[in-house]
Amino acid sequence: MKHIIVGLITLGLSLGCSDDGELRIREFSSTVNAFVEHQNNQRKYVLHLPPTYDGLSDVPLVIMLHGGGGNAQSVQGFTQMNPVADANGFLVAYPQGFGPTQNGFSWADGRATSATNMGVDDVGFIAKMIDDVRSEYRIAPNNIYACGFSNGGFMSQRLACELENVFAGIGTLGATISSEVLAQCSNTQSIPMLLMLGDADPFVPYHGGTVANNPSLIEGAEALADYWKENNRCQTTRPELLLPDLDSTDSSTVSLVEFSDCDCNAQVSLYRIDNGGHTWPGVENVSYEMIAGETNEDIDASSVLWAFFSQHQLCE
Repeated sequence: MKHIIVGLITLGLSLGCSDDGELRIREFSSTVNAFVEHQNNQRKYVLHLPPTYDGLSDVPLVIMLHGGGGNAQSVQGFTQMNPVADANGFLVAYPQGFGPTQNGFSWADGRATSATNMGVDDVGFIAKMIDDVRSEYRIAPNNIYACGFSNGGFMSQRLACELENVFAGIGTLGATISSEVLAQCSNTQSIPMLLMLGDADPFVPYHGGTVANNPSLIEGAEALADYWKENNRCQTTRPELLLPDLDSTDSSTVSLVEFSDCDCNAQVSLYRIDNGGHTWPGVENVSYEMIAGETNEDIDASSVLWAFFSQHQLCE
């Protein structure tokens, strides 16, 4: 696999031996464009390495899936996950969808997307990408996580259902799950699950139905949380908690319901963004809000995701 290095902004260093036995320093770029061949196509992903990465010890890997119409570059600005990775020392892989959209790409998440209609195997692509990253970098095998927004969030649920004993945690934001995917979900692994959705999302209905411009049925956020609660055999439902309203100007608050005492410590956390739109909490885009609704500023979704992921390891 050939990596194309696109940035040398931050370099990590490690020691290795050259052919003549002398010590040499290996440098790591902060950003790497990479490709894997899948279904006779070159599939792209972008890898972000924190400045602390030195190649000497295993580190966690977070996979971040862009929304429909996005790409591997745009999702980095949309989520601001890279600064969280830099502060906490994990790698982030940003795979890119393949189905064409007006401004970017889509995922075959089980609904009627362009990628699904083309027969794209995105589950297989993500599995290959993980193997590819692990072949080049020191990745902790029990600390691989996947998350996504919108189309990418629906895709993260398909990964949870179809790739067993791979992920130590899943995050689904601005999305739920395709009803068809849920009906066929065969994964018996207990997977820690973080769900986050605005109850005023203009595109993804909080209680289920259909997404704008897509006829496929989807489940509601609470129904999805209940599914994983049962799958993970959680014994305790904590009372709904209203999080502090740190920004009173955003016209939005956050409520949290948690299911705990689960097999393998696989808790389920449902964040309802009250009056929240189809946005990424903590990253405001004023022009985007005109069509997508309010952005909650009480929490930073990327930091919340990492705080959740960092509590969990793969439990087979």
